[in-house]
Amino acid sequence: ETFRGMLSHDFKKCTACETCSYVCSPGAITFDRSGKESVKWQYFGGQCTYCGRCIAFCPTGALQFEHSSAPVSRDLDTYRVVHSIQYVPCSRCGKPIIPLPASVLVKLYGDPIPADISAVREMCEECRNFTTTRNLKNATRGQMARRASDLIDRSGSKISSD
Repeated sequence: ETFRGMLSHDFKKCTACETCSYVCSPGAITFDRSGKESVKWQYFGGQCTYCGRCIAFCPTGALQFEHSSAPVSRDLDTYRVVHSIQYVPCSRCGKPIIPLPASVLVKLYGDPIPADISAVREMCEECRNFTTTRNLKNATRGQMARRASDLIDRSGSKISSD
């Protein structure tokens, strides 16, 4: 169970945050962001030390070790793995993003995922910030309006705040 074979990457859980690449001392994991439709996750097993730091630090659980040994080959391409992580358009502005996987949100918020979280899941950071700020302002205005209305009785005269 603790055997460390080649690295297995679940591209459906990956958000291309590059944490794995950052903690990979030998540089076995790299990202290529030159494409307009996807980010390429690249792994070279011939350079990997199988330390497991990438797995330990992956925030979405997209990385695991395989439980079988790596193939023995003189062809170095046997040790290369490349996966594409597709961009999706922001639901508000259309900017290309990679949203958090639903499985991560279920771990954080439970199943079903709350509607307000689902609503902002496929938004870019700027649109999430805008929407959250707008919602917060609207909520604050609603509370202030209720507080003011609490000070006035139904006949329109002011009630003492004492």
